[in-house]
Amino acid sequence: MKKVLTLLTAGIFILSAGNYACAEDGSPKHNFKKERHEYFKQKRKELRKSLNLDEEQQKKAREIRMEARPVIKPIVEQIHQKKDELKQMRHSGASKEELKAKVEEIKSLREKANSLRKNNMQKFESILNPEQKTIFSEFKQEMKQKRDELKQKRKQHRQDRREKRKQQDF
Repeated sequence: MKKVLTLLTAGIFILSAGNYACAEDGSPKHNFKKERHEYFKQKRKELRKSLNLDEEQQKKAREIRMEARPVIKPIVEQIHQKKDELKQMRHSGASKEELKAKVEEIKSLREKANSLRKNNMQKFESILNPEQKTIFSEFKQEMKQKRDELKQKRKQHRQDRREKRKQQDF
């Protein structure tokens, strides 16, 4: 009897773990956020090496980051909170007007965060010498291209999932 219960429990665990690793349509989940985060984290390390900041520049860069962090962190947290609220509203059947208002709140917060990031980027660029500015400019261009590629990949993945669901519904 104990063997049967153990096997049954193990079977349930295995089946539930398999379901957890799959998307709603049965295909494996793809974690685009994690992929993006890991890629950009690696690229930032490479940038630090290639910029070869001197002690004074490193100190100023650290000050810029430390000054900006307490300002931007609450805004980013608000964005996450509003996104969670939007998700709950969609599941609870909120009206289009309510959803649109929440999307506008998120958009406004994103614009505010982006404005702060842009300002910080300008402060950082001001401490660079001309050679470092060239390297940094190339880095920004490469990052923009990669973001666009990942955005397109994510968009295609969503479209493929929708098409799969439609086919399954028929």
